[in-house]
Amino acid sequence: MLAEKTSVFKSKGEVRRLIKDNGLSLNMEKFTDPDEPITAKHLIKEKYLVFRQGKKKYSIIITE
Repeated sequence: MLAEKTSVFKSKGEVRRLIKDNGLSLNMEKFTDPDEPITAKHLIKEKYLVFRQGKKKYSIIITE
């Protein structure tokens, strides 16, 4: 979903690699399961998702 619906990630493979290498955080918590769906429980204030790739690259996704 992340690679298909947003321009934050280049491909599904990039997302899987980041998760496998422990390089992806969702809302400041490590995201470790590539098959776990992102649901409403992950949203901050029912609207935002904050991703961190590696140590320095942050992305905020605003949902509708």
